[in-house]
Amino acid sequence: MNSDTTQAKLKHIHDSFQAAFENLPAYRHMLPFFESLFTLQEAAVAVTSPEPVEITPEVRAARLEGKLPLMDRGRLPYDKPAALVLLQAICREAATATPQLATGAAAINAGLEKKSAAIERGLDLFMSADQQGIHDLSAELSMDESILLFFLYHSTWPSIARQADLMMDSNQIAKNWDQGYCPVCGSLPSLAFLTENGARILVCEFCRHQWPFKRILCPACGNADAKSINYFFSQEEQTYRVYTCDACRKYLKTVDTRQLTRAFYPPLESIVTTHLDLQAREMGYQGLTSEASR
Repeated sequence: MNSDTTQAKLKHIHDSFQAAFENLPAYRHMLPFFESLFTLQEAAVAVTSPEPVEITPEVRAARLEGKLPLMDRGRLPYDKPAALVLLQAICREAATATPQLATGAAAINAGLEKKSAAIERGLDLFMSADQQGIHDLSAELSMDESILLFFLYHSTWPSIARQADLMMDSNQIAKNWDQGYCPVCGSLPSLAFLTENGARILVCEFCRHQWPFKRILCPACGNADAKSINYFFSQEEQTYRVYTCDACRKYLKTVDTRQLTRAFYPPLESIVTTHLDLQAREMGYQGLTSEASR
């Protein structure tokens, strides 16, 4: 990735957060940390070099036609030295964020000082999708498991993003993919958005790849019954909709970019719609993902 591309992405993040800070006072307390987090991540992508996964055009095409994601999440090489550098930088920023994140950062820092092998093992456990290992490590480090996952995910994401870029063929994906799970890594979407022409695009919770998907179709269970797929929104906040499925009781937040007055950056929109998560859960629905990204 060249420096101009990186700088353009960093400017996009800054502009998005600046507009949100000015217009969304309820979220101002958390926006500075998350702007720093995503800025660190995007800058790290340029200096992260995981061992590439070899995939031939023929294998890529066959996997997509067979509705198989390109990545195997549990066997994905990553750049551990780069992840450790980013982890330490995220901890520095988190030290002045929310009390929960600050406590988590302190636990990570203590681990890096006294049990550095344990922290490195944690990165390996996360990238190998070893849930029991993560559970045991969180107990060993005396920290909340969800907070540990937050730090591990965000510090390894640049490697995930680089692998996704190396594997992807956007034309083949657009031609062959109509599933509710990500064509790159197989994860479910954490967010959706509507384009200028009303098309719905899903955003992967893990690698952040975006792909088109039918409007009246549940990505979680495949339900296409219009009578059991609904959405709600607020008259004061028409930028956002929450689509719900009564068949599986799942929901998916959706951004109508035609109504959005700031630069669109999906990770930011996931953060500033937390109140919609609470509302949907109060109505008896559950999110599609674990949302380790928040």
